[in-house]
Amino acid sequence: MAFSKSTLKSGGIQLKTTLPKLGLLVTRRSGWQMKKVLVDTNLILRYLLDGDELLPRLSRDNLIWFPSVVIFETVYTLLSTYGLNRLQVFDLVTKLIMRPNVECERSLLFNSLAIFRDNPKLSLVDSFLAKLSEDEGVELATYDKKLRKRVKKLT
Repeated sequence: MAFSKSTLKSGGIQLKTTLPKLGLLVTRRSGWQMKKVLVDTNLILRYLLDGDELLPRLSRDNLIWFPSVVIFETVYTLLSTYGLNRLQVFDLVTKLIMRPNVECERSLLFNSLAIFRDNPKLSLVDSFLAKLSEDEGVELATYDKKLRKRVKKLT
């Protein structure tokens, strides 16, 4: 990373950092909370499959936000496009969501991924809904018999 400027402003040092490959400008002020960065599926896949360095670089100075829908898409793509099995996907994705500076529904996603790994007939969305239903203590209304059976086992 190249530091292009350092100035004193509002009682803190403002650092402007240019991320070379993308030309992104990330500004951080000392004493302020970390900037939150929303990450999309393609960035996660490049990191997991190709070792791309943008995600680790961003996570040094920023809070990385993985919405659940991005994790769902990542899992789907790893399974359907790259041919990974459920255990491989569980290992990769749980290591990802457990990284420092990551914000997500960590506990819910981890437990949903574990249910998904252990139940080949359930999708990740069904596993997520089963775990969410259990965690929230609410009934899950569905016509899906496999899902209904799984929810009964959890409660």
